[in-house]
Amino acid sequence: SGLDTDGALGLCRLLAELAAEGHIVVASLHQPSPEVLAHFPDVLLLAPNGFVAYHGPMVGLEAHLNSVCGALESVEDSSAAAPSASDRALDAVASPAAETLAEAFGSSEYARRMATEVRSLMKLEVGVAEHAAKAAESFVDAPAPRASLQSSAPVWVQLWQLLLREARVTLREPGLAMWHYGAALGAGLLLGAAFYRLPKNLVGVISRIGLFYALQCILGMQALQSLMAWRDGHTCFLRERAAGYYCTGAYVIAKAIVDGLVLRVGPPLLLGVVLYPMVGLRGGREPLHLAALCFASLCSSAFCLALGALAPRSAVGLPMAVLLLELFLLFGGVMLAEAPIWLARLSFFRATYSLLVTNEFTGQYFDFDPVGINKDFDPLPGEEWLRLLHFSTAPASEHIGYLVGFLVVFIGFAWAFLSAKR
Repeated sequence: SGLDTDGALGLCRLLAELAAEGHIVVASLHQPSPEVLAHFPDVLLLAPNGFVAYHGPMVGLEAHLNSVCGALESVEDSSAAAPSASDRALDAVASPAAETLAEAFGSSEYARRMATEVRSLMKLEVGVAEHAAKAAESFVDAPAPRASLQSSAPVWVQLWQLLLREARVTLREPGLAMWHYGAALGAGLLLGAAFYRLPKNLVGVISRIGLFYALQCILGMQALQSLMAWRDGHTCFLRERAAGYYCTGAYVIAKAIVDGLVLRVGPPLLLGVVLYPMVGLRGGREPLHLAALCFASLCSSAFCLALGALAPRSAVGLPMAVLLLELFLLFGGVMLAEAPIWLARLSFFRATYSLLVTNEFTGQYFDFDPVGINKDFDPLPGEEWLRLLHFSTAPASEHIGYLVGFLVVFIGFAWAFLSAKR
């Protein structure tokens, strides 16, 4: 009550989302517009004195009104345009035809189906009560049963079915994959144009360092969408897990695999393939460069998955994730290169940043030509630039192992957080 049209529609959309997640939503609507009523798949239409004029799917309301009230309305002047189903329903229950409408529903297929469902539920309730009584009698002297998922399918079957379902949901989401790949393509073209054909001098060194940092910022912020992974369908997950359909581990792994392969590997690869030749980065080093971009995106996504699992419906999740990602980027950047090693190790971006920089600088020479100094200097090897900038020259395998460890820890946290929820 008291809502304008947009507010009522927004509220109904929210109720429809909750219903899609498995919540039972009952709404009492007095004068619903057709747009509002369209959000409800089932309708209960009450006539005066509490008689049921219709109860069934929304798509069958108009057909029921036509079958019962069509002859009555044809007698009256019907030269005006046909009203909507919601308007016709309100007019029908407020007219003398309300009693006829209720009687017709009592003998309709919908009423018979509803009565059958009610009888089935009553029998089920009685059966459950009897079963509970017998179980209580045998429970007195029996040992405590151990919780198990013996009725569940094998874990590999659970994982396969969840992978298929998550893939369908991800690909069906309007604009989700398209937005990620479109943003990656746009960022690649924009950065490629801004850093086109970088020279091998002091300006090129500074520009390369800034470019690699910008890439990590883009991939880190793009992974924020993973915070929403547990919000949609969280209630459904709790109910399906409680029913023994699958275990928490299979659900988390399926989420992580689908999100990683579809949204965290493809877009960084597209970004790197577009950007690499435009900027003129070192030839022959593309695989490790692309791997570093993928790891930056995967670790960011895994971190957001863990944070989202901790508080699936909390409003503070997004600002907290943005703040922590910015801190990780700061700890992983060149400005804190001389920070204590334990501080740098807090950020997975430090490993991906080192991979990108060492992969580009190792084995190359860059001119040292500061502006305003009229003196020629010998070109400096990339290794010397890495030393001056305090970058780790550890082998790539060490950085990759460190990143894999971050992935395992974050996914493990997500698993633990969801397992603790009941």
